[in-house]
Amino acid sequence: MKKTKTVPAKRKYGMPLHTHVLNIHLGAELDDTVAPLTIAADGSFDHRTGHGAYAWISERGRYRTGEVRNGDSVIAELTALAEAVEYLSAARAERAVILTDCRLAISAIAQVAGGAKAPKRNRAVRLATRVITASAGRDVEIRWVRGHADHQLNNAADRLANVEMCARRNAVDYDGVRKIRPQLQRYRDLIAKSLHTDLGYELVA
Repeated sequence: MKKTKTVPAKRKYGMPLHTHVLNIHLGAELDDTVAPLTIAADGSFDHRTGHGAYAWISERGRYRTGEVRNGDSVIAELTALAEAVEYLSAARAERAVILTDCRLAISAIAQVAGGAKAPKRNRAVRLATRVITASAGRDVEIRWVRGHADHQLNNAADRLANVEMCARRNAVDYDGVRKIRPQLQRYRDLIAKSLHTDLGYELVA
C-alpha cells in the first residue's frame, strides 16, 4: 500500500479516513504475465441539489454510468469503484488496475478491508464491502491518479460522470430522463470514442 506524507485522519462514515493512502491491493496475487485490464472510475455530486452520478470506462472502451441518490461525492466515487470491480466478472479479467482520483474512497476500502470497526449498515461500508467481495479470486489494484491532470482515461470517466449528473439534475422526473435519454447516450458515446483518437482502444460501448 503506497502512502504519502501522513496528515491527520478525517472522521467520516464512522471511520478514520486518510488522504495519504494512494493505492490498495485486493484479492489474490496472480500471474503477473497476464496484462491487467485498466479501468477509470469517477463520481460526481451536486451538494446543492443532491443529484449525483457514477461512471467507469475501461481501456477497451466499455463504460457504464448511473445515478447516485442521497449521498455525497465520496459515496458517488465508491459506487463507481464498486460497479467497476463488479464488471470484471463479465469482462473475464483476472487482473485489473482501477484508477480513481478520490483518496478518501481508497482509504474507506482500506479501512473496511483491514477490519475497521464501523457501522455495517453505513452506506460507505456497504459499498466498500462490495468492492472487496467482487475482488475475491482476482488480482485487483485500486490506484490513485491526480484528477484533471490530462490522464485521458480518468478524464473520460470524469466527463461521463458529469454528463450523467447534469442530466439527472436537469430532468426533474422519470419522464424528463426518458426524453433526454437519446441525447444523453450520444454524449456518452462521444466521450467514450474520444479515447480512440489518441490511444487506439477498441470501443464497444
